[in-house]
Amino acid sequence: MRIKTWWWIVPVLLLMAAFGMHGLDADPIWNDEWYQMRDARAHNEPWEIAIHVAVQNPWHVPSYFILLNWWARLIGWHPFVTRMLALLIGMLAVAWTYRLGRDHVSPRVGLYAAFILALSEFFVHYLHETRMYTFTVLMAVFDIWLYLRVIRARREPGKWTWLLVWFAITLTLYTHYLLALLLTALGLYHLLFAPKNRRWWKVVAAAGLAGVAFLPWTVALSRVVGRAASRGLPNELTGPDLLGYVAYLFGNGLALPAIVLIALAVVAVFTWRGHRKRGAAAMVFLLVVIALLVIVVSLALTLFDEERTRYLVFSWGLLAVVTAIGLVKLGELLAGDSPNARRISTIALAAWLLVALLANIRPVTTAILPGSALTFPVHTVMRELHPLHSPGDYIVQVVPDDNERWRYTNITPFYIELERLAADGRALAHESDPAVQRQWYDTIMREIGPAREYVWVAYQYDPTPSPLANIAARIEERYAFCGTAVVREDWRLQIDEYARSPVCCHPDTLDRPPLVDYGNGLALAGLEMDRGRDGLAVHLSWQGANTLPPETYSVGLHVTDAEGKLIAQTDYGLPTDSFICQHPEIELGELAPGEYTLNVIVYDWRTGERLPGVVVASGETTDAAPLLTFAVTDSGDVIR
Repeated sequence: MRIKTWWWIVPVLLLMAAFGMHGLDADPIWNDEWYQMRDARAHNEPWEIAIHVAVQNPWHVPSYFILLNWWARLIGWHPFVTRMLALLIGMLAVAWTYRLGRDHVSPRVGLYAAFILALSEFFVHYLHETRMYTFTVLMAVFDIWLYLRVIRARREPGKWTWLLVWFAITLTLYTHYLLALLLTALGLYHLLFAPKNRRWWKVVAAAGLAGVAFLPWTVALSRVVGRAASRGLPNELTGPDLLGYVAYLFGNGLALPAIVLIALAVVAVFTWRGHRKRGAAAMVFLLVVIALLVIVVSLALTLFDEERTRYLVFSWGLLAVVTAIGLVKLGELLAGDSPNARRISTIALAAWLLVALLANIRPVTTAILPGSALTFPVHTVMRELHPLHSPGDYIVQVVPDDNERWRYTNITPFYIELERLAADGRALAHESDPAVQRQWYDTIMREIGPAREYVWVAYQYDPTPSPLANIAARIEERYAFCGTAVVREDWRLQIDEYARSPVCCHPDTLDRPPLVDYGNGLALAGLEMDRGRDGLAVHLSWQGANTLPPETYSVGLHVTDAEGKLIAQTDYGLPTDSFICQHPEIELGELAPGEYTLNVIVYDWRTGERLPGVVVASGETTDAAPLLTFAVTDSGDVIR
């Protein structure tokens, strides 16, 4: 029976891993994940990380930051990798939830609980976040399992077991503040129900030593309690409303089934006998005490709203075991001791899992969470722009109107650095105050300035964000609109390209015939001329230069008069890029009034041999393409 039951866990873990793996890179990290990574990589020594967290981020305790540091130093700091740690810990949490139910209630309860936890939409959401929440679930079920194992073991536990008890309690305290509610519930159970023998005192001693180990952190804790007591949340949840919302989350959008099954677990406590009764009673007692403590904390401190109910995810493993007890009891109530009882329980479990499966495919309870609601694909934007951008470009991300700008303040530069873009950027959001909105328009335009090679504007369409039209109009006052460079229908994402000069527009964005075709893929794609500070400012774009041998060819820009005499020139190396835009300036000095021609030459700088090219407009083949003419007036003005 034990082997058969255990093998059912394998498909559970595989299915959960599939959901978790899908999310590892499906969305960009959000602000809290960025802070988690920032603090975890601030130092390498555990004690230095702990001090940093105590000073910079006292809302958390340091164990997961230290664990993440060890993991990332071994594997890497890419979000895909850092999120994988949460997934692996989540799989351990499901496995230990099975152990908790199997060892202390029954194998069937353990199996049902593993299924329920593994497919819980709320739990699965945190399998792909660089946060400590799956770790809180693991620590909670491990603590309960270990405690019950110690006080109920037939043989006296050895010294290593007691060391493990102390370490587990200490690690729990340093994993999340609200895990103290679980430890308090265990302490009350220990006080009321555990046999008052030598083992009882050893548990007390281990807990006391763990409390001593936590004393250094009480200074940081006092700061957090003071802030939580004074701050306000606009949609705060307290008391029964909070518990009802937790039932809604745990029930994958259906609170009533969760409440009914928990009530049936209470019935099981009074109707079961022996080992099952003791296990069910312990689980229900712990859950009830935690629920009461949550009510007290929610009334005393401003901690919870719909988003911050994640602080209570530590109870998910215990909730899964209690719900599994309710499922088993449901079958017994409807079919007694007959074999049909197991079938009824299994059918009820299947119905629960079907709801959970659908909720994971189309999120219900997690749709409002920052990791889901902040849907703007910053990571995808940066990956799409990596092959297109030039050093010094600027990226404007116009996020959906319901997204808050501050949530992208750290994420935008993070992904610019992660995807190795030599660019600057900022997120632009809808602001309710028109004056604030204008300030952000002005800030972005000031940062863009007049000399960027390209400006990229990324946004999601359907619906189009309201600030898009205004910022686009302002950018077009300085830069040429090329068109749409990227469309990703899976994200409803569009990236528009603006260039310093129209000739610099990428050929895939603005389709146009080349000016001169040199063969082998090399072509002069565009040419434009302006009056510069000391001469002519020329804008040229080349495509296909990546087919040339590197560091071989140069470009010569020759200005000749009406008689073909060379008047001025400038030369520079031709980079071997697939598309490149350049802005050389030709010093003219004092030119006599008259007509002049700008000729473009490509040559091997080592031998001076020129490449012949076909001028597409005329069909002429030449090694010095006369592409632009201009005149100098009597007053010295240059006109085309």
